[in-house]
Amino acid sequence: MKNIIKISFLFIVLAIASVSCKKINKSEDLRIDLISKFENDLVTLKLDQEEIFSQYVTTDPFDGLSEIIIVNVPKGKYELTIIINSFEVETKFKHEAGRYIRICYENNSPEHDSEYRAINISSDILE
Repeated sequence: MKNIIKISFLFIVLAIASVSCKKINKSEDLRIDLISKFENDLVTLKLDQEEIFSQYVTTDPFDGLSEIIIVNVPKGKYELTIIINSFEVETKFKHEAGRYIRICYENNSPEHDSEYRAINISSDILE
């Protein structure tokens, strides 16, 4: 009889533990590269409306790289808002291990006319 009570108690404890435990969502580095054609441009990045970066950025003429931003966030779906000199673009993506995003800025207008501006976004997984 005592064994039945012990087994029942153990079963109840395990059942409660399995229901109350949340899935552990492991964080992974998300790398965002700002590349090409930034000329003292104010760049603001928001991940699900939380600001993760805001600085003036200029592209290095030798390697074509402006900034590398690395944030450690859980895997999952996100919305990235990119604001460059008040020109705003949003994109959604799924963050996985090794995810990196490249952002290029094209501004072919000396007057900063929005008709001539473009933000190009690409994404890949590092193997």
